[in-house]
Amino acid sequence: MKLLSSILIGIFISFLTVEPLYSQSTPQDARPPQIESLQSKLDALNADSTIEEKDKLALIKHYKAAIQFLQNAEQSKAQTETFNAEVKNSPGETKDWISKLEELESKKKTDAPIVLPEDASNLQKIIDTRSDELETLTERKSYLANEISQSNTRPIEISTRLREIQTRQSQLKEFLDQPAASDSAQQTAQNLEFSSERYALTTEEEMLDAEKKSIPVNLARFEAELNFQNQAWDIDSEKLKNLKVEQSKINQSEAQKTLSNIKKFNFPNNPDLVEATTNLEALIEEYELSVNQRNQIDDFYRAIVQKLKKITGEYDSFAAELKFGGGGQAMAKSLFYLQTEIHSGFLEIEQKQPEELPSVDDTFAKDRENSLQIRQQKVLADEYKDTDSSDIQQLLDYRDKYLTDLKDQYKNLTGDLAKLKAKKQEFFEKTDQIDKSIKESLLWMRTSNSFGLDSALDLKEGIQWVADPKHGLDFLNAILLTLERSPIATTVFFTVFLSLALLRIKFISSLVKIKSHVKKISTDQYYYTWQALFLTILMSLPGALLFAGVGLTLSQIETSSGWLDGLAHGLKLSAVVIVSLQLIYNTCRKDGLGDTHFHWNARSLALTRRVIRSFTLAFIPAIIITSITVNGEAAVYFGGLGRVMLVFACLCMLLALYRLFRFSDGILAELILEHPLRMICRLRFFWFPVLLICPIAISVLAVYGYTYTALQMGIGMMTAIIISAGGVLTYSLIIRWFAIRYRRLALAEALEKRRLKREHENPSPTPETGGDRLILVDDQEEVVDLASVGDQARDLIRLLVSLATLFLIALAWSQSVPIFEAADSVKIPFFGSPTLLSLIKAGLVIVVTYGAVQNLSSLIELLLSSDTRINMGTRTAITTLCQYGVIAIGIAIFANILKLEWSQFGWILTALSVGLGFGLQEVVANFVCGLILLFERPIRAGDIVTLEGTTGKVVKINMRATIITNWDRQDLVVPNKKLITDSFINWTLTAPINRVQIVIGIAYGSDTQLARKLLVEIANEHPSLMQEPPPISTFDGFGDSALTISLRAYLPDLEDRLKVITELHTRINERFEEHNIEIPFPQRDLNLRSGWPGLSGAQAQPAPEA
Repeated sequence: MKLLSSILIGIFISFLTVEPLYSQSTPQDARPPQIESLQSKLDALNADSTIEEKDKLALIKHYKAAIQFLQNAEQSKAQTETFNAEVKNSPGETKDWISKLEELESKKKTDAPIVLPEDASNLQKIIDTRSDELETLTERKSYLANEISQSNTRPIEISTRLREIQTRQSQLKEFLDQPAASDSAQQTAQNLEFSSERYALTTEEEMLDAEKKSIPVNLARFEAELNFQNQAWDIDSEKLKNLKVEQSKINQSEAQKTLSNIKKFNFPNNPDLVEATTNLEALIEEYELSVNQRNQIDDFYRAIVQKLKKITGEYDSFAAELKFGGGGQAMAKSLFYLQTEIHSGFLEIEQKQPEELPSVDDTFAKDRENSLQIRQQKVLADEYKDTDSSDIQQLLDYRDKYLTDLKDQYKNLTGDLAKLKAKKQEFFEKTDQIDKSIKESLLWMRTSNSFGLDSALDLKEGIQWVADPKHGLDFLNAILLTLERSPIATTVFFTVFLSLALLRIKFISSLVKIKSHVKKISTDQYYYTWQALFLTILMSLPGALLFAGVGLTLSQIETSSGWLDGLAHGLKLSAVVIVSLQLIYNTCRKDGLGDTHFHWNARSLALTRRVIRSFTLAFIPAIIITSITVNGEAAVYFGGLGRVMLVFACLCMLLALYRLFRFSDGILAELILEHPLRMICRLRFFWFPVLLICPIAISVLAVYGYTYTALQMGIGMMTAIIISAGGVLTYSLIIRWFAIRYRRLALAEALEKRRLKREHENPSPTPETGGDRLILVDDQEEVVDLASVGDQARDLIRLLVSLATLFLIALAWSQSVPIFEAADSVKIPFFGSPTLLSLIKAGLVIVVTYGAVQNLSSLIELLLSSDTRINMGTRTAITTLCQYGVIAIGIAIFANILKLEWSQFGWILTALSVGLGFGLQEVVANFVCGLILLFERPIRAGDIVTLEGTTGKVVKINMRATIITNWDRQDLVVPNKKLITDSFINWTLTAPINRVQIVIGIAYGSDTQLARKLLVEIANEHPSLMQEPPPISTFDGFGDSALTISLRAYLPDLEDRLKVITELHTRINERFEEHNIEIPFPQRDLNLRSGWPGLSGAQAQPAPEA
């Protein structure tokens, strides 16, 4: 078969090679095959059914690739001709643009004023037309700026591509120059493909050479046209501005003329015309307002467009350089400048936005109101269409004109507002994207020289610059300017600041009062913890409020210097740090949250306060000075003073962390000694060195010139510390809530035990109890083990809070370091190639699901244990169903994160189905029956059941089996299927009421009526027996040795069943003895006959009669 296939392929290739093709010996300048010829041969190959499918597909692939290469070559030839034409024509076009620019400048000097129409509505049309032309010019300017940017970077791209072409051509030449290994069809087709690729690369190389020659002439043409467009834009912008001024004048003139005319109207006997006259005045004002609003929107829109074009144009030029490895200090400074431009652009846009612009909804509402007035105007015009009064006719004409113009204004205003909103959103989205790209570019860019002798010499100059008295005057002038601009806001701010500062002592005394309530179980409430937290926050605000207020004030100054800009940034950053540190400090103060509510170690609290106090005094000035030397023209001092202060701040952080967390006497010393197996204690030799290495690494980066990276990592580390402190506070608040519930449940349990003890020590005089109190051993199952529940709840809460804290830290770091983006770009080669980020998320889902399933039962138990309406069985069912729900949700989220399609695992499901049908049949049946037990609840945890002669209490219903503990404390494991398919007795299914039956035998001849009466009296006297249904006593029959009577009475539950039976037996025995009622022994009469062989004498005497 293979031989036949080879022969057929050979015949087919012989047919194809009638026309000469490229071969391994084809010279480079040989004529390439025609596309039409190759296409016809490809069609013939597709139609041939004698070739094996595998070989055919390989041949088709080679021929299609060859055709594509030849098509690319044709495109390259066309592009080459275009570039050659540009080289020829562009110089002339450049001269034309220069001439147009000269004519435009000369025309600008002698330009005659615009002839304005008398009608304001026609003028509005002219303004709209001019605005559209100006927008077109803006788009053309943007296009030219982009072309110039690409022309500046295109030579680098061309050089890179030419090197790639030369490398590939060398590879192809080496392959084609080799002697053919065989004359097979595959070899020939591959040679054809490589020859076509070589030809396409040759034409592309010629095209790139032509493009490289055209770049200088095109760049000159673009720049000449851009200069002309800029000049034209300036002229048209000025004309548009003048038109708007003239429009305002014409509108005011027409309005004054109309108002003066309508004042002459007098319609004393016609209220409709009087109302129409009054309404006309409102229409005129509304029209003028709408015109002004449209002009404001247009100016604001063009300002946004200009700012956006400037930022994107500059970024595109920088991005092109960065793409080809550009960097260094010069690039870093340019990116810093662009970043400042973006931030100032945000502020500029917010400040330039008109204050009283209507919303789109308001404009729609006014448009509908205007339409209603137009309909009313038509009714009024029809009513007075035959009038001879010129005043009425003039009034109607005025109203018709302004209503029509106002209709057009509202229609255009709605479109302008929508367009402005879209442009603002585009501005913020693009600038935010550019800002993120700049941060990513700067992250690992060396932005300054390594710290050396020059930096040390610059240190003195930086100190002198920071301490310059002129900066103090600038600061004072900025504060005075703020007082002058916003006196009321400034007064309110300082009033709030002074109030918080003066009330600090009051807040401290309030914390002491709260402590007296929290110390007592009977008065402790979670409300006091929230109150203490609120007071702690208020105590932490004054310093941060002052720094933030001054920083925001300085940032609003338009003409501020670099020193003031840096100071404003430093003060705002310091405000965040101060409020966080003060919150920690006040939480750790005596009688504060940590001491009174969370019961933290007193020595650790004192150590934390000392460290924070010294750290704040050193760290805050350092970061302020660092911020001053980062922004604007002050950045020249960062290499000396700023870098030294940054390293000093890192050393302060290092010292503070070491003092807080060292193992011997840090804040975790007692925890390490008491709970060495805790996760945080076991991992201390990992996280503690990492914690200390981070400030050192930041300092090293700053010293070696990676200043931006050091700044971002320093901010990220401080943010991580603040978030971690917030996580500890959140965990403590949650545990505090559970602790209050725990204390209340423990108190209720203690009170119940005390009550039972008193009852035992002072029994009721009627029923005398003998012996110790007997209870069912398994009654202890009804009592929640609060200590165990507390530990498991803590584990679950600790897990959730820790994961949330880690997520927030990662989210904060991602603002400066692209953590999530980097993890999302790493592909893992299995199960559909999930990303590393997806695997991390899936792992977290597994951890959370496992932790929740392990500890959720205790958490729910603690939450529901205080509700007496929910019995133990219901709590167990709720807990089990919640666990199943958590597992199902976890599996669904896991599959969604990894984008798993269940169809991919069809074979697994099939195999599972077969396995379930055989080996796992009973397991699945028991699992399903367990679900039925939880939903139908024929038995519940805590029920007393009798199954196959064994009576006991249901302890737990698991996925496969149910555990029943009998009175001998033996655990009986019953498959769930057995409880569904077999019969059993549930003593407490509908109600816990149960019957006590005591059977007694009395001697023949006793008074049965008296005995029955005594039994009923004894039952009625016992406090634990129910009176409804009442106790009864019956005479059951005649026994061999006694008369059988029974007592039947009912107990409300099974709690004291054995105790009650014992007390009843004791009391019956006592009362029967008092009334001489004998409870006989079993007896038997034995009659012996005389004369039996072997008996003589006394032995032969007859027995006495009974």
